[in-house]
Amino acid sequence: MGTSSEALHAVLISNGFIATRSTRSHWVFELDGERVVVPRRTQDLSDWVAATIEWLLEPRLGRRWLSTALATDPPKPPTAPEPIRLHLVVRPATSGNEGWNAFMVEEPRIIASGHTLDETHALARQAAAAWFGTDDDRIELQPLAP
Repeated sequence: MGTSSEALHAVLISNGFIATRSTRSHWVFELDGERVVVPRRTQDLSDWVAATIEWLLEPRLGRRWLSTALATDPPKPPTAPEPIRLHLVVRPATSGNEGWNAFMVEEPRIIASGHTLDETHALARQAAAAWFGTDDDRIELQPLAP
């Protein structure tokens, strides 16, 4: 079949699927509770992988939905998800412990604490990534003075 990962992503998006999560190696696409995990690759997917994904989604998208879409109109590759931008407030710990506490202005339930400022920033980024269900490299923190 010679299907690129980007082409498969674009066909899924054109059929209403939404990329809900990604890792360095895979995307998760969902539509009305239907979920499929698709490899992120620079080279073409194997024929078996493309055919299996086409078969798995056949009940929703119809017979040969992927082959037909790729034969008629080459899809545009998906764009990377936008970064999640948050404002971070960092304050010194007040209970006699040395260290720092932090929270996100946009979502105060995301909190972190660390011994150093660098550690606190890293833990805050990881906490936000956990909250949003994404990789921490997608989180952009803008520190604010208390």
